Amino acid sequence: MARSSTDSAPDDSTPETPLLPRYRSDSPPADGADEKRARRGGAARVKGAWMDPEDEEDEEDGLGEYRGLRWMQGRRKVGCGVCAVSSARCILAASILALAAVLAALASLVYLRHFRTVYRVYEDPLVPDPREVEGMVGRFPRSLARSASEMEEPVGPLAWRLQAIEDELQARFDGMGLPGMTSLPCAGISVNDTSLTSRYSALRQTGPSEPRQGKTLLALNLYNSEDVLPTLSHALLTVTSFLDPSTVHVSIFENGSTDNTTLALAHLAAALTALGASHTILSDPRKTNWKAVDRIAQLAVYRNVVLAPLERDEDFDDIVFINDVFVCPSDILELIFQRKAQEADAACATDWIANKGWASRLNPDVRFYDSWVSRSLSGETLRRQEDFLATLRKGVNVLFDQPGEERYKARWDKGLPVPVYSCWNGLLALDAQPFTSTSISPRYDLSSSLPSSSRKSWPRDSPIASTEPARFRSALNNPGECAASECKLIAKDFWSRGFDRWLIVPSVRVTYSEPVYSNPSLLSLSSLHPPSPSPTLDAEERIDWPSYTPPEEVVCWAWTPGPHVDFEWARAVWERPYETFAKVLSRG
Repeated sequence: MARSSTDSAPDDSTPETPLLPRYRSDSPPADGADEKRARRGGAARVKGAWMDPEDEEDEEDGLGEYRGLRWMQGRRKVGCGVCAVSSARCILAASILALAAVLAALASLVYLRHFRTVYRVYEDPLVPDPREVEGMVGRFPRSLARSASEMEEPVGPLAWRLQAIEDELQARFDGMGLPGMTSLPCAGISVNDTSLTSRYSALRQTGPSEPRQGKTLLALNLYNSEDVLPTLSHALLTVTSFLDPSTVHVSIFENGSTDNTTLALAHLAAALTALGASHTILSDPRKTNWKAVDRIAQLAVYRNVVLAPLERDEDFDDIVFINDVFVCPSDILELIFQRKAQEADAACATDWIANKGWASRLNPDVRFYDSWVSRSLSGETLRRQEDFLATLRKGVNVLFDQPGEERYKARWDKGLPVPVYSCWNGLLALDAQPFTSTSISPRYDLSSSLPSSSRKSWPRDSPIASTEPARFRSALNNPGECAASECKLIAKDFWSRGFDRWLIVPSVRVTYSEPVYSNPSLLSLSSLHPPSPSPTLDAEERIDWPSYTPPEEVVCWAWTPGPHVDFEWARAVWERPYETFAKVLSRG
């Protein structure tokens, strides 16, 4: 058999076939060409030589093993990747389920707590068993007591007696280890001091020929108040002496105190007796189980105890409620004066506390305290409840700073009295009529004898006559009514009867600790428009009531026991401002 031309070696006798070109050993393929052919499954040359068929078979086997190994490695990588993705998805799903379970548990706890709070059946409030405390201590010396003949004399000649009584009371307080009575920087108020006496002269009886209209009830609820009682005693004795003891009744109820409050009140009662002032100073040693009772209902009961003198004598014109605060006599008199001069139904101070905790380190200033009760005529709180950074700003600058309150803010920044919807603020003077009568305000009563100039007021729904005099109350579980503070509810009941002129006096401040009273920010605020010696208001100071508009709705932050966060969407409701049982409105 003839050999193939591709297998035969070239010689001279065999002609070359031009259709079958052959590679020459001196012309090797380009570098890497053999490896490329191997990967493509073709023949390969190494270093310019043709590969033996057996070697080629071995090469094919090696390539097969290589490809199988690579395929297995690829499968492993794919398997690991799929496993990792699946694991991640499982972990993510488990995390989401766990988070959902935690949120569901928290929501359940919040709902159950809310349900227990709103629909909880509380015990009835503790009914006080008050007892007089004056018998616990000895009387003041007879030389200090006001005789019957002196009752007809003007107050002025008896100024020495007040100082002597205070000296005796201070000596008794010293024996108890209590602080001094006159440590505050108070303005001088006495019948022998003409700095502010002329401003408040119309408030007091100057003699039998000029009797004062109506009496004043000074009402206090106290608990563990031995530190502030000396200052309060000075204020009560000075105001009582200035207005005339025969026209003032001091009503104090203390319960459950564990310090020297009860004994200190007994000495104060003896001092008032020596001054010739009527008083009802009571104590109940039993402690209150605050966890078992509705707090607002219980506080309402205690506040109503100090109103008991109204049921024995209806000849009261003013009621002044005083918290356990540091206060000057001039602060009390200024509120009584402002209420009458502004033809208002209530006049409030401003109460302040020092920043505490981390806020005190960043901003050692003061902040307004009674945000829960006070409302502007826009129906909002005086400072935004959700402004958690307000403590980092100057305390006096954050009030009336919400949109739509520019007019109130302008008066506040000048230190002028500001009309509001409600307030308490540790000290307020109220018209006594809603507490002693069921009638509506004379401004809305066509049969009253008020002049037309005093009748001018804002347009609103007709007031609601009541079947009984106003008293403090709780709104818990009242259909359609927010469970607000008893202090805010009394403002609402005043408005319902037409007693709707409420104001805050920036120059009058009270505090819950003595150093805060002299805080530079508060001193600056009080100096913007301090009380003048004039017995009348200046034009800028007077409030033009008809030019203001009452709120259409008022925000209410319901009482929530225990820890909580003040988010409006979670706690606040908006309700009509002057209905005894208001319909809760959704804010539009």
